[in-house]
Amino acid sequence: TAVYEIAKENLSIVGADTQKQRIVITGADTTVEVELKGLPGDLEAVKADDIKGVISVTAYMEERGISELKEGTYDLPVTLTLPEGVQVEGDFTIECRIRDID
Repeated sequence: TAVYEIAKENLSIVGADTQKQRIVITGADTTVEVELKGLPGDLEAVKADDIKGVISVTAYMEERGISELKEGTYDLPVTLTLPEGVQVEGDFTIECRIRDID
């Protein structure tokens, strides 16, 4: 396994109702850590800048059978685009804050 720091700007949030709510990744750091697993040669070829991810608000709500998120902080799942032979070690979630727009 190997740990990579991914720039938050490489993570996009989809499925949010941006007319009603604002969703931001919490924390002051500009990066998040993710642990990846794979063969050593495959892991060596991975560059953190090439890792992109999607935070799906819709998938989170569907998994829980809810139609909307209330204001608050949530650990939302992230789906990463990774090279063949490389995968995320365990579950990868990121803390996001949701605020209603008045």
